[in-house]
Amino acid sequence: MNFRFKAFQESDLLLMVRWLAEPHVKEFWKEPEDESELRAKYLGKLQQRRVHPFIIFGDERAIGYIQFYNASEVGGGWWPDVAPGTYGIDQFIGEPALIGKGLGPRIITGFIATVRSLVPVKVIIADPDPKNTKAIRAYIKSGFWPSCEIKTPNGKALLMTYEATSNSFDLHVAESLRYLSSTQALQSLEADVYSPKWNSPWWHMSLLNEMGFAKQIPAPALEKMVEKLKVGPIKIFPIHPGDIPEGYELSQGTHCHCALGNIYQALSAAGIDVDQELPWIRSWFLRYQLPDGGLNCDNDAYLKDSPPSSMVGTIAPLEAVLFHTNRPWTVEEVRFLDQGAQCLIGRKLMHATSNPLNIEEKDDEPDWLKLCFPRFYLYDVLRGLNFILNWADKRKMPLPLLSIHPVIEHIRNRFPDGMVKVERHCYEGVQTRIQSSAGKWESPRPASFFPLLENVSLLGAVSSFLSRQWQDALALMTRLKQQGLLKK
Repeated sequence: MNFRFKAFQESDLLLMVRWLAEPHVKEFWKEPEDESELRAKYLGKLQQRRVHPFIIFGDERAIGYIQFYNASEVGGGWWPDVAPGTYGIDQFIGEPALIGKGLGPRIITGFIATVRSLVPVKVIIADPDPKNTKAIRAYIKSGFWPSCEIKTPNGKALLMTYEATSNSFDLHVAESLRYLSSTQALQSLEADVYSPKWNSPWWHMSLLNEMGFAKQIPAPALEKMVEKLKVGPIKIFPIHPGDIPEGYELSQGTHCHCALGNIYQALSAAGIDVDQELPWIRSWFLRYQLPDGGLNCDNDAYLKDSPPSSMVGTIAPLEAVLFHTNRPWTVEEVRFLDQGAQCLIGRKLMHATSNPLNIEEKDDEPDWLKLCFPRFYLYDVLRGLNFILNWADKRKMPLPLLSIHPVIEHIRNRFPDGMVKVERHCYEGVQTRIQSSAGKWESPRPASFFPLLENVSLLGAVSSFLSRQWQDALALMTRLKQQGLLKK
């Protein structure tokens, strides 16, 4: 659907009256019920020109209302202390049949461009009702950041802000994209597709994918990544002596399940047909699934009589097959997904394996309750919840409520307002391999970082990406209940 915004006219009042009577609008948009009062209010907006109202058109059909205003001039007890250049927006979709179709973020993003073309805006604010989770989710997806709850003349609201100029977030995204377009990035990929952590193409691509920007990854970097993965000499997970060709070592030229699961997702989301270009990766996932349904990136685990899986080694391959299969799954893939799902269900998304041969995983349990962004290869309970709910939805499989309830209650109690904060770094204390000027790989060496990674992973900061995933999980859980797939 294509959107445009037409300046509100007196002839649009009848449309407004109809929309404002709709229950989904009336719940959060408080207006006079008397038509003459409503008429006076909206005609006043046209005359006073403090508020600039528009009708939203989708494919040339009027579908909703949106407005912007100079926050420092609007008056009426609104925004007494805002800085110059701050503008507010409000909107609703009036047509009930278009609710829940994912149109909100596209409308808001398009309207932001309109506002920026009309006025010298620095900051854009929105103030949805804290209970209006659909609106909050739409604003987050449009680049707004939740700030705090405030009191307005209309009652409680969640203040959300969008930096319209000198946006450090946008600048850092652009910086990563420039890096991936550079000769330096291509040379790094030529030397090693994975190392060094964290400031090499593998990690820039992985982060952009987790943020939903994989489509923007420059083609030369994607092509070089695929090329180097194609020619790599080791396309198996080395388990036995002799699996590694002479002249190579375990830390060079070999891959693990979690790494391949993540890069598969990034390449696929960027538009690469991974199964066509790198067919060995998908078969790798299926081949190394253990009897308990999981995988393990510890090579020695496969030599044990009762091999234990690990959450870290399991989650990314499962996501790759669940979210990046554009055809019906094969019988083997269905088995892979279902057994993997049962592995997570059996652990209630939050418990380490009961297999004593991986007792070290027990130490990781407390960290899984701390939500992480970006995750790269790490596991947390929201990541597990996102997989298991989507698995139940896509496979139409019953899901025991008891298997997910502890995690849902944990996240609800941690973030009662739905604004999920970063609680853990994926890169804490990790060292890396670095290539010297002589071309020799040396380790361990201190890892390095890049601005975008640091910007989106601030501890204690609200993460729009985690908040969006949590809101999507709640919506998906509601759908599963309606379908009768959540079993008590």
